[in-house]
Formats: sequence, C-alpha cells, structure tokens
Amino acid sequence: MKAVYLLVGVCLLLTSLNPAQGPGKPGVPSPLNLSENIWFFGFIPKDAWVSHHYILTNPHRDTVTITKMVPSCDCTHVPPTPISIPPGESRPIKVLFATETYFGEINREVEVYTDQRPDSHFTLYFGSAVAVDPRTLRVTPRSIVFIAGKEKETIKVENLIDEETRVRIRLDHDSSLAVSQNEAMLQSRQSFSFDIRPIWDKLPFGPNYSCLTLEFIRKSDVVWITVPVKTNRF
Repeated sequence: MKAVYLLVGVCLLLTSLNPAQGPGKPGVPSPLNLSENIWFFGFIPKDAWVSHHYILTNPHRDTVTITKMVPSCDCTHVPPTPISIPPGESRPIKVLFATETYFGEINREVEVYTDQRPDSHFTLYFGSAVAVDPRTLRVTPRSIVFIAGKEKETIKVENLIDEETRVRIRLDHDSSLAVSQNEAMLQSRQSFSFDIRPIWDKLPFGPNYSCLTLEFIRKSDVVWITVPVKTNRF
C-alpha cells in the first residue's frame, strides 16, 4: 500500500509541470502542448483493458506530424502513425493498457517522436495499481461488459471508513459512455449507486475498450479506482 501512495505523490509532482514543457525537462519546450503528460489509473483489476486519451495541441504556425510512437512494452497499444496536427488544432491520442496478469504497482510510458525541430520528442506516462483494492472503499462491479440488448449497468460505491468522502466520476475522452451523475458526497459508512450506459451510435462495430475513473477526495488522502468497460457492437 505504501508503494501506491508513493506513486500518487510522484504523479502529482509530474502533473505540476507546465504542459508545454518536456516532461522531466523544465524549460525545454515540447513540440506539442499536452493536456497532461502523466495519467494515474489508480486501482484496476487484472485481465482487463483500460484507456486514456492524451489531448495534443499544435501551438505552432506549421503542421506538426507525429512520425512514431513507441510503447515501453507489448501491453500498451497506441494508434498508427503518422498523425498530422494542423496549426491551432488538437488531436486525442488513445493509449490502451492491458493489465494481463500484472500485480501491484505498474508504470509504463510511450515515447512520441515528431517532425518538429529542434524539440522533436516527448514522453507520455501512466501508472496503476493492478489486482489490488483499497481497504477503505469498495466499487462493484470492478469491470463491465456491454453487448447488444444490455443498455445499462448499475455501479455501487461504498465508503468503508468513518470519514467524509467526495466522489468525482471521470469518463475517458471518447464520449462513448454516459453516467447518471458526475459526483457525490459520501458520509461515513455510506454508499450510493449510479448507472452507466453505452452510447451505441458513437461506437464503431466490433469490440471497444474504455473505462471510467472514480476519484475519492478525503482530508487524509486521494484515491483513484478505475473500472474497465468493454463494449461489443455487432
């Protein structure tokens, strides 16, 4: 558990960097502005896929092309390149992570290369705690699958300690899912439920992977739990 809280601290430190700077290189501009250069999934189950969209914006007068993206392992999937971003425009870059049989603290990265000179390269990071769950909170179910005919799933959230907790529900950027509420306030030992639905007409045919992340804010700490969501449209 100490390793998880250490990872949270590292994530908060990295996200405090100016998004227009290269991660880990203060003062060195990135070829693209980043929504963030690191994402923390928090607690996630094994044998599942989770996703996050990094939003990349071109601040330059000329088009910037992403020429190559190199994940740090086969468990991480990125979109094909090249990807061209015209001046002033943004592109979401979807990174998929397969938790497979991992256990515990897992950190991965994606090296991104562009044709912008002289600063052509930057790194996207993400972290997670796989196949472990916090003792202070419970989310049920831990993963969701939607198939034709299934229009919603109800998620139950339980506060297992005597401390007030604010809950924020964050969907991935792909907008293929909708939730019945975006936040809640949990008193000690209290629970609440909300519904999640797929937006079928925004989903391509075949299997699709997304997720939702619950952020739990308390006086003592902040905890993230991610629920993988798979949809199959036929």
